[in-house]
Amino acid sequence: MKDREEASHPLYRRLAGKLRDSIADGDFAVGTLLPTEQELCDAYSTSRFTIREALRLLMEEGLVTRRRGRGTEVVSLTPRKGNRQSLSSFSQLFSYAQETKLEIDRSMIVVPDEELSLKLGRAHGRQWLLLEGVRRTLDGEMISVSQIFIHDDFAGIATELPMLKGAIHPFIEERFGVGTAQVQQTISMESAGHAIAAQLGIEKGSLTVFLLRRYLAADDQPIMISFNWHDATDFRYTQVIRQD
Repeated sequence: MKDREEASHPLYRRLAGKLRDSIADGDFAVGTLLPTEQELCDAYSTSRFTIREALRLLMEEGLVTRRRGRGTEVVSLTPRKGNRQSLSSFSQLFSYAQETKLEIDRSMIVVPDEELSLKLGRAHGRQWLLLEGVRRTLDGEMISVSQIFIHDDFAGIATELPMLKGAIHPFIEERFGVGTAQVQQTISMESAGHAIAAQLGIEKGSLTVFLLRRYLAADDQPIMISFNWHDATDFRYTQVIRQD
């Protein structure tokens, strides 16, 4: 069963698992370098992109560091624990959805109040398809409590979403021919209300990391808005800023 689940993971995730096991088994000691990207490409008969994504996962877990001109150095034999996110492109956002699972508890058509409508970026009185649920790792660990508001033009997908694997926004794009031009993300801290705290397994009033993502079309009209609450004690966000 475990082998079947692993086989369903993206190739770079499976490759990261093999390298992680090799590090844990002592094949690569702390302070030593992993093979070069090209050597890994040859060893695993895969692309440089796949290798880089696998190494990115290991870096996020605190197993390795990467420096230009030096290579990939092993700095720990065991990965850091905690909820990690490192998103800087549409492809990584899509991969994140592929590597996790959204469990939808309920869906309904709602008309948000004026304050919430302002937050969603759409006139008060408009309808939305609201999805409520939790996002977990493929191993079942809690990542976040999520509320997803989908523009009512696309509400027809409601019955298909429980069977959907992967990200919602590319599914909307394919079904309705509308493209996501940009994703705006806002990160803030919020105190957990009773319902959010109960789902996250924390005390009411505890701090959460709140991620708001707005998926916008080319005309800046919202396609989908997601609210995500994470346990603040178990969250880490990584962003790589490259020199122009």
